Amino acid sequence: MNKVIVIAILSLMLGGCLEDKKPSPPPKPTPQAGVVKPSVDLNALYQKYRTDRDALFQEKKWEALIELSPELLSLTKALDKPSSYAWQLNNSGLYFIELFKERTNYATTSHNLLVLTGLARRELRDKFKEQMRDNIGLIQNAKSLLLNAYKMNSELPEVDEKCTATINSNLSFVSWIENFTGIAQ
Repeated sequence: MNKVIVIAILSLMLGGCLEDKKPSPPPKPTPQAGVVKPSVDLNALYQKYRTDRDALFQEKKWEALIELSPELLSLTKALDKPSSYAWQLNNSGLYFIELFKERTNYATTSHNLLVLTGLARRELRDKFKEQMRDNIGLIQNAKSLLLNAYKMNSELPEVDEKCTATINSNLSFVSWIENFTGIAQ
């Protein structure tokens, strides 16, 4: 609705007439106009989420970490911490990888594939591939996050080499899974 019409309708509703009461001019912008001050300390909230994240990581609560990740990413971005944002993207990808490993019983099955031979090994390998394919969405989510982490990290004024190495390690795992399952793109 047109602003003048709205003012006229409001003026009539309040018993006045438009000619008698001119709308007051809009307030002049101040340096803080349009800036909403958060009612919480973002740094304190960020530290609380990091503490929660660390506890969940120790307990290997991958699904809970995946649920917490968007909050940490959002806070990291709001606090304008690009290096931390790249690390958090990497960590988010890692949580998907760890959940994938848990759901596929990756460590035990990988070990068994090394010690078994013949038909038993082939049967286990085929079953393992099927379990992996059933959970490949987790790997695809990890890959997307890790590629974003790599891009973000590589665009920093000073590239964090440790972050780059960690991201590359996680991407290597993703690539290995894609090749092993036959879904490499």
